[in-house]
Amino acid sequence: MISSTYLAQDELSPIGVAELARVVHEHRCFSQAWRKEKAEASALALRKQLAEWADIPVWIKKQSTAVGKRITIFFSEGEKTCSEKRFDSPCRKGAAYTLLSCHNQQSDAHFERITLGSLIDNQPGIDALYGRLDKKCIAPYTPEDVAHLDLSKAQTIWTWDNGEIYPAALLCAPMTDVLNGPTGEYPVCIPAAWGKLDSYWHGWLHLHKGFTLVVCKAEGRYGLIKLRQLGETSPRIVGEWFQSCSWAFLSGGNGCGSGLLEAASSIEPDNRGELVCDVIDAQDGHRINPPGVKALMGSTNYEGTIVVNEVGFGRFARVLGRLNEQGVFYQRQAGQEGELEVVEWGVDDLCWLEIGSLREGLNAVRSAENGLWGYVDHSGTSRITSQFGDVWAFHYGTAVVQQAGNSLWGLIDKTGQWVLRPEWVSLERWSKHIIVAEDAELRWGAINDQGKFIVEFRSVEEWMIHPEVVKRLEGYEIGDSWSEDTETGKRRTLVKAIAEISKIDFRKKARRALLDCSTSLVGLEGVFDADTSERDLIEAGVWGQEVRLLRNKINGILQPGKGEMGRIGCYYPVGLSAFDLSLEAPVNGLAIQPEAAIGIPWRDLELIGAQAAKPEAEKPSPPTLPWP
Repeated sequence: MISSTYLAQDELSPIGVAELARVVHEHRCFSQAWRKEKAEASALALRKQLAEWADIPVWIKKQSTAVGKRITIFFSEGEKTCSEKRFDSPCRKGAAYTLLSCHNQQSDAHFERITLGSLIDNQPGIDALYGRLDKKCIAPYTPEDVAHLDLSKAQTIWTWDNGEIYPAALLCAPMTDVLNGPTGEYPVCIPAAWGKLDSYWHGWLHLHKGFTLVVCKAEGRYGLIKLRQLGETSPRIVGEWFQSCSWAFLSGGNGCGSGLLEAASSIEPDNRGELVCDVIDAQDGHRINPPGVKALMGSTNYEGTIVVNEVGFGRFARVLGRLNEQGVFYQRQAGQEGELEVVEWGVDDLCWLEIGSLREGLNAVRSAENGLWGYVDHSGTSRITSQFGDVWAFHYGTAVVQQAGNSLWGLIDKTGQWVLRPEWVSLERWSKHIIVAEDAELRWGAINDQGKFIVEFRSVEEWMIHPEVVKRLEGYEIGDSWSEDTETGKRRTLVKAIAEISKIDFRKKARRALLDCSTSLVGLEGVFDADTSERDLIEAGVWGQEVRLLRNKINGILQPGKGEMGRIGCYYPVGLSAFDLSLEAPVNGLAIQPEAAIGIPWRDLELIGAQAAKPEAEKPSPPTLPWP
């Protein structure tokens, strides 16, 4: 029989799950090469290897998906209950932080209790078990980790801070040298295999500020533990409780390392239909939002959290403010080097109907006084007064805005002055040099931010027979992948096609500059920019070119010397955004670090075998009918 060390009340304990994962992983590595040809033999071998585990109970949930049946596995009733009661962070959209359709997808789930032997009686069950035992979902406990613990008193908690659909099970047990939690919770044993505590990731667990981890008990409520290394030389890491599991919802932000956590005692919409919560400090658990103020659940990101009046007042039921990621209120505060003063604040300080994202130091906000849009800086101080009917965020020093009182759009700079007068039915900034526009006669084309025409303006009817537009429309129709209504989808396709057409001259310019290079690639300075993609470099004939350094590189961590040779390009996943492509090229294969892409000024590079390597001059393309 399976060792009692691996069990807790006839269910698998966290250390039992770790041992099962080890056994299955060894079998899978051995059999993976021949499993396709001998699936039945492989399955038989696995069943034989897990014979002593066959009577262990597991809970499964079966779902029908577009690709067939999906089996979700849980190793204990507590883990199953956590899954049933789990509420994912809701999604919000746009400057209004509109709550998208959101519900607890687990609420109507049907679970079935079976044995592990029954689960692996067929190939779908075996495949589901392989997926469940992904290393990101398993705390790699060993008998040595728990040798000093009283397992008869051990309990289990779970965390979804591994970023997976399955929680990772963690072991709680009494420890003589570590205090219990606020209401007597046993400290958490952390596997030694995860090593020392030195980052925001420990093993496969994502830690919030202060090495904090969000955990869940069997009843489906959440609390907080703080990971700590016992002494400078000790290999032991433990989790100490500082917030008992009292929250129905507890979550960090979407894609951020903020020090804020959204916390709710219950998950019920308020009288406006909003899902709201409190904001707590991830390091000590204290509440940040003052009386009368709640946070919009699901609004936390790398910029902070949107807060709202709790009950609504005046003619506006929903007036907003923002906490930055340090939990400091964002409203007309003095500060230095991006840091805001900590000030007393309350519900009367909430003053915006909508809040956009902070871009280039300015944040679009809609005033609760006149309903119009303006811009504030990082402290919340007004920089461009509320005077526009609608706005976009700043990019490349300018923003697309709609003049109040009509539906025409223009372009302003950071002082609020018009760069392009508001005389356009539509303006969409596509890149630093390209703005796709619709003029007063409802014709479409492209201009730059100085108003210079890049792509000739033509009617929608004319555009709809352009080969680039036709190709894109056919692609969408064949794939049946319209994500919006048909007319909106066609409009987006038209805009993308015009933006793509406007890049043609840009690529030709780059090719001409490459052809004209004699002693160095200085002619490519200023041709590319932050919007350049790998495709642009390839089509310009630049990507993959062999180059030699004309002089030493004197700045940066890696400093290759004169005469070193490499190729223009990047290794995935290094992005081009790491380089100022208007001034430098990404070069890899240099002797100082062959696997790194290093930014080298264009003027400091020469082509190797320049004439042979240069692309051929472009030949004029024959006209494509019926496009005029």
